[in-house]
Amino acid sequence: MKTFFQAAILVSLACPSAAQGQFAGEWMLTLQPQFGAASISRLSLVVSNARVTGSLGDQRIEGTVLGPNLEFKSGDGAFKLAVQGDALAGEAMFPDSTARVIAVRIPPRPANPRTHDFDPTEFHLYFSSRIKPALQIQLGDTVRTWAVDTGGRDKEVTRRSGGDNPQTGPFFVEGVVPGDTLIIHINKVSAQSRLGAQRQQHHAARAGASGLGHDGVGL
Repeated sequence: MKTFFQAAILVSLACPSAAQGQFAGEWMLTLQPQFGAASISRLSLVVSNARVTGSLGDQRIEGTVLGPNLEFKSGDGAFKLAVQGDALAGEAMFPDSTARVIAVRIPPRPANPRTHDFDPTEFHLYFSSRIKPALQIQLGDTVRTWAVDTGGRDKEVTRRSGGDNPQTGPFFVEGVVPGDTLIIHINKVSAQSRLGAQRQQHHAARAGASGLGHDGVGL
């Protein structure tokens, strides 16, 4: 009987720690309704014994942990998730619908930021999530790179892209989810060429109004 009593104490003491390891931290949660597009939010969990607090996007949450299962409420939704490998999966029930849920853990930010020297080989004339990231970086990292001019020429005046302001990138920042505010610091900008161009463009005005002008400078 004494041995059984000691084992029961050890198990009860181990459960809160296990729950913290399973659930506590930052997650990227995807909510897939039966109809409509999926939405992605940051899920932040704090575990104290069997009690869970934190936030989902900009909403506070409260819930409980029971073994490998997590239940919490956020707004008018009731979430029931379970551990599945390295992820959390389950459903969210709303007054008029039910949605599938999966959450993956967001890796912690590295202690030592890196500096990346990126030499681009292609450039893009539009913004799109369909473009494969040219480089994956972490929060706090620095990128040193260059861009072609508005006509798609490099510093040797070699045509590398179509014109109309080609873009370098895109860069994928680990640990950032929709709804976050991403702050970018520009440490230094310098011109690659001694050549420059100025364009003046006049826009026709409606009858009775004076002409409007716009000046732009590109390097």
